[in-house]
This record gives sequence, C-alpha cells and structure tokens, in this order.
Amino acid sequence: MLPFNRFFLFFFACLFCFLTKTKALKNKNFYEKKKYRLQKKIQQIQKIINNNYQKKKSSIAYLNTLHIQVKMLEKLLYTIAKEKEYIERKIQDQQKKINQLKEKKKSIAQEYAHMLNMSQKKIQHLNQVFFILSASSFYQMLQRAQYLKQYAHMRSLQMKSLTTVNRQLVVEKQALLIKHQAKAKLQTKKEVEKLKISQIQKEQKYLIQHLQLKEKKLKQQLQKNRQSIQHLNKLIQKIIRQTIVKKKDKKKINIQLTPEGKILSKNFAKNKGKLPWPVKQGFIACKFGKNKHPVLKDIITENLGINIQTTKNAQVYAIFYGVVKTVAFVPGMQKVIIIQHGKYHSVYAHLQDTFVDYGQQVDEKTIIGTVSTNEHGNTILQFQLWKNIQKYNPEVWLSKELKG
Repeated sequence: MLPFNRFFLFFFACLFCFLTKTKALKNKNFYEKKKYRLQKKIQQIQKIINNNYQKKKSSIAYLNTLHIQVKMLEKLLYTIAKEKEYIERKIQDQQKKINQLKEKKKSIAQEYAHMLNMSQKKIQHLNQVFFILSASSFYQMLQRAQYLKQYAHMRSLQMKSLTTVNRQLVVEKQALLIKHQAKAKLQTKKEVEKLKISQIQKEQKYLIQHLQLKEKKLKQQLQKNRQSIQHLNKLIQKIIRQTIVKKKDKKKINIQLTPEGKILSKNFAKNKGKLPWPVKQGFIACKFGKNKHPVLKDIITENLGINIQTTKNAQVYAIFYGVVKTVAFVPGMQKVIIIQHGKYHSVYAHLQDTFVDYGQQVDEKTIIGTVSTNEHGNTILQFQLWKNIQKYNPEVWLSKELKG
C-alpha cells in the first residue's frame, strides 16, 4: 500500500508543477498578446489621425479621436503595469530558487568536507592499499575494500551534485538577469506612454477651450445632426415596414419571410460576435446609445448605431449575405445603403460612392461603396443594425478585433 501512496504523491506533485508552469506561461502570453493588440490599435488611430487631420484639428470628431487614443493608452499602461507585477513575482520566485540552490550547495560542501575529515581519521596517513592489506582477517579486508569503494562512490556522487547545483545556479542567475532587463524595459515603456497621455490630454484641454468659444455654432450643428438622424431613421423604418406582416396584435411585429429568408435569419443570428467589420481599418469613435457631448455641458446625444472612423476613401463591405433594399441620399448623411438579411437589416451611411443597386444580391465582404470625408477631414461611417423595427448595438455583433 505504501509504494502505491508514494506513486500518487509523486504523480500529483508532478501534475501540480506542470499546471503551475502552464498557468505562468499562459499569463505571460496573455499580457504580451494584449499589449500587442493595444499597440496595434494605437498605431491604427495614429495612422488615421495622420491621414485625416493633417491641417484641420478643430472638430468634435478629432476631439473624440483624442479621447479614444487616451483610453487605449491608459489600457496599455494598465496592461504594462500588470505584466510588470507578473515579472516582479517571477523575480521573487527566481531569487527564492537561487537562495535554495545556494543552501543546497552549502549543505553538499559541508557533507563533503565532513566525509573527507572522517575518512582521514579512519585511514589516517596510510595509503589505501596498505589500509586493506593491514586487515587482521580476510573478512575485515573485504569490509575495508567495500568501505573504500562506497567512499569513492559517495565522493563521486557529491562531486556530481556540486557540479549540477553550480550549473543550475548559472542558469537561474541568467534567467533572473533576463527578467530584470524585461522589467527595466517595461518601466521605460511605461514612462514613455505616460508622457504621451500627458501630451494628448494637454491638446484635449486646449481643443475643448477652443471649441467652447464656438458654442452657438456647435449647437446649430448638433441640431442639423439630429435632423439628419431623424431623416435616416424614417427611411429605415419605411423600408422595414414594407416587409412586415400586418397582424391584429401590434406588439408582435415580424418581417414576412420566405423559407430561404428564415434560414438566412438563423445563419445571421448564429454569427453574432463574429460578423466582419464593414471597413478594413478604423475604430469606434462614437458608441451605440446615449453619449455625453464632449464639449457642450449637460447635452446628451443618441447614436442609433456606431460611428466608425476610418481612412480617406476607405472601401465599405457588406457584413453578410443579403439583398440591397435601398440606395438613397439623406441630407447630412450623404448616400445610404440598406441591406436585408432575413429579419435583420444592416445600414451604411455617410457614403461618397455606391457600387450596388436596389434588389441586388450581395455576399459577405462585397464592396458596396466608399466612405465620404467632410470639410473637417472626418472620414466616418455610420453603421446600424436592426432586427424587425428594433435597433441593435452593432458592436456586440461584429468580431472583437478589427483586422487591417
């Protein structure tokens, strides 16, 4: 029973070590991957700033871009801090391991010295051959020979142990040095990113003060935007209501679908969180729902979709297979395309050019148009998602990462 228990103890000890190492590796990879993704997003934002705002930097859209940039940099700082904490814990573990190895080396050296001392006392100054031959009997001679053999073996083992411990110490000290270097690099990176945040926040403050002087103009622009949104909202509802089944129970509103349309709806729903983005590069400059105005106090705006800021002349792609229900012009929203995907409709506004027509079937990632750029240098796609006559948050439905 005892060997069986020992086997299980050994097995669980090995399993624990394996899981601990695996978890540590996952943590390391997690922070590195997250840091890489954030750095890529920050680079994309900077690329769009360089592309869109070379001269004009006094718009609400640019202010929103700075805000997004600061948020991304703050997330990067947080990730760097967590990675630094992780490395500091590993440094402590490494140092503990080195101290244990030093103690082990000291213990082996003491045992070795004690063995030499004891052997010298027993054998004294006689050589090994004379020590064996001077035995009083043949049996004692064999015992002495066996003793010398065991002594030589133990001495050899201890020398090997010392060599192994010394090698381990070199490896662990080298690993510790690498961790200290990584920690120093992270600290430098942290200081650089903090400086960037400080510089952007100064620019934000100046821009807010500058835009506050144009409060009247901003309120007029806000009113125009609201009217444009209302026009677009009416157009979308008109298109959707044309396909709705009329029922006595007004609470139950459903789009009349063919068998193929029902399958299409199910396939669309299955792709929630995995749908491709309608542009290849960009970031969400304004989220779905109610948003606080960045300049005007106590003003709340409502976004029926999401605003995706992208590069000039960016191509727009259909997010899923469907049928084009309208290609129209809406004042303030430029050209608009609405595509039906069974019960769902995707809406693409602020387009400069359109490449599809009413009734045309499109596949996922079909190029349907290009995004327009206004006088302030803003290249922003307004993207909406509806199910029947209910508005959905598109961000939840799109894939987590915008490739590009």
